[in-house]
Amino acid sequence: MRIPSTMPLTYALGRSLYVPLTCRCNTVTLPQTRGPGFVLPRDVVASLLEVRRLELGVGETPATGSTRLGDLGGIGGSENSNGAKASLPPLDVSTIYSLDDSDTDTSRDHPITDRIICSDIETRFKEAKRSGMQYDSLVIAGEGEPTLRLSTLLSVVSRPIQSSCFGYTKPAIRVVTNGLCDAIPGNDDCLVKLKEAGVTGLSVALMTASPSQYAELMRPCLPPGISEPAHGIVCNFVREAVSLGLNVEITAVDRSDIDKKSAGDLALSLGVSEPIRWRPYYPSISSVGS
Repeated sequence: MRIPSTMPLTYALGRSLYVPLTCRCNTVTLPQTRGPGFVLPRDVVASLLEVRRLELGVGETPATGSTRLGDLGGIGGSENSNGAKASLPPLDVSTIYSLDDSDTDTSRDHPITDRIICSDIETRFKEAKRSGMQYDSLVIAGEGEPTLRLSTLLSVVSRPIQSSCFGYTKPAIRVVTNGLCDAIPGNDDCLVKLKEAGVTGLSVALMTASPSQYAELMRPCLPPGISEPAHGIVCNFVREAVSLGLNVEITAVDRSDIDKKSAGDLALSLGVSEPIRWRPYYPSISSVGS
């Protein structure tokens, strides 16, 4: 029996509406890469905890962590949200290389169906309309890796979205990913399917130019039988996405042990048109807002 949702799954940062699909990941999660001092707006933390609760049956209430203001790049990529902040509590689950997402509306294996997600989006649209809010984009992002749930992702973004919240125009749809979609069993032609479904852009966490450092920082979990290093899979993913005409942003975390020049040179060699977007690293709570 499904656990009913008691609060919104989606959340707004700036003029973008964010849609988390899972808390599970095949690397360390994006919040984890930002450091132990990384905090998020409390409503974002609450939504991510609700995803955990529905998916794993854990976590009941938002964290009460730091209330200091700081950069909100992280999951949402917003630099201009205000209000109280909280840490996302650690989640004691292992990384996985696949997640059963073979069916959407009728699936009994995953409690967060595309129908639940789309209903949540519609609720957000109604709230935005009442307040006169207008979004610029829909972003598929959250704590976990959205391409682990590719079938649901495709179902959500392929539905016609004509809403006053987007000015009655087709919205930009961006997926925030670690770029290991092609290594997930069953995700054949991942990028082609994403583009055909309506995805217009990707934010890909390349992190570093060093394959060994990537493995150390991201701790990728690949299926048995894949011999190619995870870093190479991400690089090939970026190259293919660029060749398909998708708008690709490469991201990395600004840690002192990363060679930023080498990483930047690699990013440009993969065909992206913009430099790496460097997100701040927060080694401790006291560093937030510094």
